[in-house]
Amino acid sequence: MENKITLIGDVVSAPRESHKSSGKIFYKFFIGVERRSGVADILPVLFDEKISDTGISGTVCVEGKIITRHVKTGSGEAILMYVMADTITKPEDDGPLNEVSLDGIIEEKQLRETPLGRKICDVKLKNVRENGKEDLITCIAWGKCAEYTDSLALGDRVSTYGRLQSRRYKKTCKDGRVVEKVTYELSIKGIVGV
Repeated sequence: MENKITLIGDVVSAPRESHKSSGKIFYKFFIGVERRSGVADILPVLFDEKISDTGISGTVCVEGKIITRHVKTGSGEAILMYVMADTITKPEDDGPLNEVSLDGIIEEKQLRETPLGRKICDVKLKNVRENGKEDLITCIAWGKCAEYTDSLALGDRVSTYGRLQSRRYKKTCKDGRVVEKVTYELSIKGIVGV
């Protein structure tokens, strides 16, 4: 199943050790990729020790895939989304770029409307890696694309393209506190059943 992402943007946090898995050390940094609107998506990037972290500053080009990791939290488990870098280089063109091509199986979907009546379809796509591990990628489709997505059945295999976005929202906790959270999702520009 295809799972490719290319980002060109500015490093907004220096790489630091994230975790260890299968005997490898993984590092994480955040990249800011500006949208046409001028708002920047701040996205988490993981890379393993085979990629040198020297030179990961300024504007970089990251090529890789979207992955999810299950992590334990104080109240249970969370699924976190990352860009897993295959390469990190200095770009030839330093204009912002955020392109995703993802195949997946529809696991969940829900059509809804904004207060202004625009259709949105929230979708979870299962993508199976070459090693058999599965990632559940959170996606959002808008307008006609949302209506088409809603017409597809659970279990259908699809091919999508779009961009990975970050979005801030407020959540009210059980104790009444309001906390700001960040979520990451694939904003689908095109989808087709395969």
